[in-house]
Amino acid sequence: MKFCRSVLPRYNLWTSRISRVEREIIEQRQQVEQLRQEAGIQRTRLSDALSDLIKYIQSKEGGDPLVKGFVKDSENPFKEPGRCSVA
Repeated sequence: MKFCRSVLPRYNLWTSRISRVEREIIEQRQQVEQLRQEAGIQRTRLSDALSDLIKYIQSKEGGDPLVKGFVKDSENPFKEPGRCSVA
């Protein structure tokens, strides 16, 4: 792994003149490193995340005007504007 980290900063994949094989090796090492980092991320179970989401939505729905309706029509941003008439 030390070799991988020491090689990566030396080569700029776009401007240096390294062989296609060397470039592929460097790219594969970068992919392996990315996958190792992603594998180390602590994940939340979907069932736990969904239950938390449901609790959050239920706690906020009392103040949501789209669920309960608007108190005054003037507060409704979706109300159709009044028609203009030319007299």
